[in-house]
Amino acid sequence: MTPQEHPPTSSYHANGRLVVRINRNYNAPNTTQFVTVPPPELEGKIGALILKDTVGTINAILRDAGKVSARTIFGNLVSCLTCYTVDLCTSSKMELAMQRISTFVETENQTHYMPAGLEILDPRSTGLLHLYDSDRTSCCDQICEPSSIAR
Repeated sequence: MTPQEHPPTSSYHANGRLVVRINRNYNAPNTTQFVTVPPPELEGKIGALILKDTVGTINAILRDAGKVSARTIFGNLVSCLTCYTVDLCTSSKMELAMQRISTFVETENQTHYMPAGLEILDPRSTGLLHLYDSDRTSCCDQICEPSSIAR
């Protein structure tokens, strides 16, 4: 199968796993959000409601982390006044949110996705550009040649 035959949201990696990207939603102003519509590649593998709830929870955590509050303003002022040395001792609101997302993704993988043969990768590993669902099972009957793998 050539890369052109795959939908734009999926690709095959060198280890033979189908990787389905859940793209960013750039319609949300000033905040990182993922699209909650399930990709067609996941149809029949996991319930649309489960995926929608997972992505919705990740979006809610990111939305909360992006909110401006007195605490974030104070934290930024203290960081500036201490030449950012205070950041070595404390965690920012975004760092705490990313830790919450990592824990949440790990829990969701154990309860919903791994039993279905899927795995959600931590969004930090993709720079918050994509949320991946990696099919861990033998997903392709054809042999994927290294020269034809979409990158």
